[in-house]
Amino acid sequence: MLELTVNGLEEVQAKLGRLSDLDSMADDFAAAMLRASDNTFDRQGTVERRWVPLSPNTRGPRKGILEVTGRLRESLLVQLSSDGEVIEVGSPWVYGRFQLLGTRTTPARGFLSAPEEEDVARVWSSHVERSLA
Repeated sequence: MLELTVNGLEEVQAKLGRLSDLDSMADDFAAAMLRASDNTFDRQGTVERRWVPLSPNTRGPRKGILEVTGRLRESLLVQLSSDGEVIEVGSPWVYGRFQLLGTRTTPARGFLSAPEEEDVARVWSSHVERSLA
């Protein structure tokens, strides 16, 4: 039989119990999600998949593929579910859905992105470190 004894385990568990400041953690994860989506606009797609270029028939000056006025990019909102377990990012503009999912004539251009693993790890570790301090 193998026996493992961890000295101070109760103290660590008590300190980790301080992770109850979930609102603050959710705010930090929400900010990370907005940064990721903002980066997607900057890159004109995700790291894995760039957006389909515009048709030559598309006219007018633009800042980027999905940016004529910047209204869609600036409209991104974060909402936390009532139970605090789900963070949603989206836009209230109806046309955002058509750009995100595509239509018969418009290719899908996913502008909502999950944070990079490093960003998630940074948020998580900073909250764990604060709770253990």
